Order: sequence, then C-alpha cells, then structure tokens
Amino acid sequence: MSIEVSGVRPAGISAELRIALEEYRGFRHIVKEMSRTKMERRWQLARLPIEEKIPILLRLQRIAVEISQAGGRKRYQVWKQF
Repeated sequence: MSIEVSGVRPAGISAELRIALEEYRGFRHIVKEMSRTKMERRWQLARLPIEEKIPILLRLQRIAVEISQAGGRKRYQVWKQF
C-alpha cells in the first residue's frame, strides 16, 4: 500500500505511516501474547486444589504487605495459615 504501482494505483499510505503501522502491529503481537500467557496461567491456578491455592494466596498477601510498607503505608496484618 505504501508503494506506487505505475499505471495501476498511487501509493495508498506514506512510508512513514507504513513504518508506524508495522511498529503498532508488532506491539499488538506482544500484548496479545502476554494476554494469552496470563489467561493460561489463570486457568492453571483455577484448576489447582484449594490446598495448593492457600500457600500461593498467603505469599501474595505477604508481598502486598511488603509493598504497602515500602510505600510508607501503615502496617497491615498478615494472614496466617491455620
């Protein structure tokens, strides 16, 4: 589309626009792959038995508390496994 075909058609888009569209297409590919990978991981976690999910949730909660504390927020109580 960015190249003129003599006697048939003029260039439909500029070379600059073609480059920008190619960069955008590459970016979309990366985002699509990240989304697919994220969804696969969600399905894997959803199929885990609850006994395996609890340690993961506890670890995520500890990480959230550490991030909050690093940001200067008040201390939150960490969940405890029973």
